[in-house]
Amino acid sequence: MEREYELFERRPDGLLTWRGVVKGLEQARVQVCLMANATEHECFAMYTPAKDIVVQVIPPDRDVGSDG
Repeated sequence: MEREYELFERRPDGLLTWRGVVKGLEQARVQVCLMANATEHECFAMYTPAKDIVVQVIPPDRDVGSDG
């Protein structure tokens, strides 16, 4: 049985937007890449029962952890 992964987009102000759910790690990778190509925001897939981020794309101009 394949796991389900939740898809999210994180805006620069930290707000998360839920973008859907997919089955399987490969589909999570594909969908996160497609989302990242359509936005300038961070995109990621999470296995929510364990709160594990399994795929993440951060735009090159954003440095996670910086003050801005």
